[in-house]
Amino acid sequence: GRQAEPILACFWCGHSGPGTYCRSCGARFVPTGELDLAVLLKRDGLAKDEIPRRLASLDAADKDALWGRVRKGR
Repeated sequence: GRQAEPILACFWCGHSGPGTYCRSCGARFVPTGELDLAVLLKRDGLAKDEIPRRLASLDAADKDALWGRVRKGR
């Protein structure tokens, strides 16, 4: 059978699960492709509830700048 809904990883606590929110800590899931950006924003000190809103409001140039910081930190 097919999976009913995708399993996403939580940027805040590292747990994974289905749905919109993490069942462990309550953080809103971000798209898998933006998980590294969310972890970077967490390290920068943004609040758990602010990170998904910030990622949704960023344009492509701002996300590229964040990806540069992610790559530099690896």
